[in-house]
Amino acid sequence: SSPNPFELIPPEIIEDPYEFYAMLRENAPVFHVEEHDIYVVTRHDLCLDALKRPGDFLQWTGAEMFAPGEGPALGPAELWSPEVREIMSRGFENVNTLVTANAPEHTEYRTIVLNAFSASRTAERMTDRIYELTDELIDGFAGKGTAEVVSEFAVPLPVKVIAEILGVPPEEYATFKRWSDDSIVAIGGGVTPQRMIESAESIVEFQQYFVEKINERRAHPTDDVISVMVSAKRSDGTPLDMGELLSILMQMLVAGNETTTSLIGSAIWRIVREPEVAAAVYADPTKVKNAVEEGLRIEAPVQGLFRRTQSEQKLGEFEIPANAKVLIMYGAANRDGNVYEDPDSFSVCRPKPSNHLGFGFGSHFCVGAALARKEANIALERLFARLPNLRLTEGKEIRHQMHPLLRGLTQLWVDFDAK
Repeated sequence: SSPNPFELIPPEIIEDPYEFYAMLRENAPVFHVEEHDIYVVTRHDLCLDALKRPGDFLQWTGAEMFAPGEGPALGPAELWSPEVREIMSRGFENVNTLVTANAPEHTEYRTIVLNAFSASRTAERMTDRIYELTDELIDGFAGKGTAEVVSEFAVPLPVKVIAEILGVPPEEYATFKRWSDDSIVAIGGGVTPQRMIESAESIVEFQQYFVEKINERRAHPTDDVISVMVSAKRSDGTPLDMGELLSILMQMLVAGNETTTSLIGSAIWRIVREPEVAAAVYADPTKVKNAVEEGLRIEAPVQGLFRRTQSEQKLGEFEIPANAKVLIMYGAANRDGNVYEDPDSFSVCRPKPSNHLGFGFGSHFCVGAALARKEANIALERLFARLPNLRLTEGKEIRHQMHPLLRGLTQLWVDFDAK
């Protein structure tokens, strides 16, 4: 009964989708899901072609995935239920800014965010602080000889970093994480009406909190990210309105912790599951950088995103009609044997390790990539420097979140030689 096709994907495929991706790449690299009228693109050259043509393959909000009365608070208001509509009357409707906007509006937003969220303001300026936060977290379990590194390490580190960048005090970290989790509940479908209501309440709470922060920065600007965005101007000289600012901040919040958490957790898992890879990282700490890039490639935190066509298009030998929904599968493209030698292996010695689609490509390349890489590199550097003989804990199950487009571990137990 649902228009969302991803509610139909079996959990075992979501847990390990790569054999399924390989089958599609080989037999139907542009696969038309007729029941839902979606074209799924899995071959690297075809994905890259679509990403290089943002004017032909436009960003899409995913609105058609929801029936009237079932849509999320961050989607079109005409799809809201009466209960969600009542809650959102206390807040602001979502504005398409970064992930779901197209040129020329997207270009304006991206320029402003890149200035506010540039490496000099975040990744570089935060370097010492990221080291401090990383070591503080490791201190919490270094003497135990075992740790569940998702909840104890991979989750709190990115949350603390993005919270500090956005000016959120330490006592609000748990709330910050809840806002992030609640904002993405509907992306994969299968959300109950009550959960959608809870999500809307959380989003309004987030908005009200940051309305106060934005007004504070307008009255007393500093050099932080919010101050830069508040004072920024479009090319016509006009500032961003409150709805636009809140939309961008929400996307910073989610991108700043959800995907980085997944990257850190997956990279640790892929290293310690293979003793020879772990040995290589211990023997040469400079391999950490390659390990981060391999984590992005082989376990892309964002497995795919939607585009849409306005006119008829061709991808290689495949024709895609006008007004089509197109799903670009980064997770499949990143394991294409035509591009990567031994594509399913995790190699910290791979040439050109950053040649992947883990952060997307082109005009929608992730604006927080520098910060995510910085966090993941420091996290792995300090973890392997401080915890000898990291290895998987025997008897503990490895499970991923049941989400068709966002890939990350729900838990990862490791043992090590406590000092």
